[in-house]
Amino acid sequence: MQSRESIWSVGKETKSFYFAAFILQFLLGMTSIALRETFQNDTDNFLDTVIAIWESSAPIAITSAAVAIVITELGRYLMVLARHLEERLERTREVRRAEGRIEIQKKWEAWNVRRLEAESKGLPFTEPPPSMPTE
Repeated sequence: MQSRESIWSVGKETKSFYFAAFILQFLLGMTSIALRETFQNDTDNFLDTVIAIWESSAPIAITSAAVAIVITELGRYLMVLARHLEERLERTREVRRAEGRIEIQKKWEAWNVRRLEAESKGLPFTEPPPSMPTE
């Protein structure tokens, strides 16, 4: 398990994905704010438009950081869950293979008992041996 110093810290293995998600969201948010302020702002003053965009950048940055953490952690937890399910499925397969081997062994032993009984009585034994399953 990775150690964390705060809610905003990101583990080494997920850092690049986190920053990519953050930057993409931040750029999309800032682009939409810039377009809104440029085309819907009633003032013709360039400085007022820049200040309005600047004021909107902090909520966009915080929201982008929070959403990027949620996406990153959700992805990490999904990978942990997938790994757990894969391990569980492999254990189930191993149990079924072992049960299958035991079942085949029992069929062979029963066939051999019948063969030996027929041989001891001097009777012909024409029953074919059990077939081997293909995996």
